Amino acid sequence: MAIKIQQINGKEDVKKVLQAIADKENASVFTFIASEKLIRTGPGSYGATSITNNDLYALEDTIDKNCTDIKSAIFLIHSPGGNLSSSYNIARFLRNRFDTLSFYVPYEAASGATIMSLAGNSIVLGALGYLTPIDPQVKYKGEWVSSYGIVEKVSDLERRFQKSSYDEIPTPWKQMIDRLDLIHYRELETLAWEAKHYAMELLRLADYTTESAEAIAENFARTIFPHSHCFDSRACIRMGLKIDETEKSLGYLKELKGIIHFVNSNHEDINKHYIEVAIPNRTTASAVESGRLGQAKNIRTRRLSSR
Repeated sequence: MAIKIQQINGKEDVKKVLQAIADKENASVFTFIASEKLIRTGPGSYGATSITNNDLYALEDTIDKNCTDIKSAIFLIHSPGGNLSSSYNIARFLRNRFDTLSFYVPYEAASGATIMSLAGNSIVLGALGYLTPIDPQVKYKGEWVSSYGIVEKVSDLERRFQKSSYDEIPTPWKQMIDRLDLIHYRELETLAWEAKHYAMELLRLADYTTESAEAIAENFARTIFPHSHCFDSRACIRMGLKIDETEKSLGYLKELKGIIHFVNSNHEDINKHYIEVAIPNRTTASAVESGRLGQAKNIRTRRLSSR
C-alpha cells in the first residue's frame, strides 16, 4: 500500500515521512538537502551551499551513531554540488557502509551531487529531476569555465595543426598556442581525468561492468555540454544508468520531495546540507520479515497439499 502524501509543516512531519519509508523498506532513509538561499561572500557577491568535508564528517557521525547494523540506505539528495574530492569520499564512505544504496532526486543533483548519485545501485529521478556533467570548474579571467573544455581545445589545436610547421599556422591560432601555459594545462588535464576516474570507481562499486562504467563516466566527465546541462531520466537511461521507475519508488519520491520545500522555507543554516536520518523500527521490520516467512510457508503448504 502506498504511503499517503501529507503536508510537511515541521520537523516532526519530516521524521514521520522518513520513518514510514524506513519501516516499509527496512532501510535507513537520509536527507541531504542544500538550501536555495544564497550566502553573501562579499560586497555584491554571493555563493550557495556546497558539498565539503564538513558534510562527510556529519554523515559519518550520523551513520556511526545510528546505522551500525543496517545494510540498505535510501538517500534523498538535492544539491548544486561542491568539492570534487569531498563528493567522492562521501560516496565511497556510503558504498563501504551499505550493501544497497538508492538515490532519490526530485529536482537537482548537480556536479558533485551527480558524483554521489553514481554510487547508487539505483537512481530515482522525478519528472523535474536531473544530473549534470561532472567536469571540474576552474577560474579563467574571472569566470568559471570547464577544465575539460580547455583540455579539449588544446586537443583540437593538435588535431588541426599536427602536420603543420609553426610558420604555416594562421596567426590567430599561433597567438593562442603562444599563450599556453603547459604547467597550468597539465593541472587541468589531471583534474579532467580525476573526475572521470572517480565516476568509474563509484560505478564499479555499484555493480556496473567495467565497460559500462567507463562509457557512463566518459559521458559525464568529457561532454560537449556546459556544466549546467540537465541529464533527465531519458538521457540517463540512454547512457546506461540504472534508473528506477517503479510505481513504488516514484510514490516515495512524491512523498520525499515535500521535505525539500520545507527545508528551503525553514532551514537557516545555509552553510551546510540539511541531514536527517530515520532507521527502521525493529518491531516493524521483524513483523514484515515474519509475514514474508509465513507467506512463504503457506505457499509451500498449499503446494504440498495440492500433490
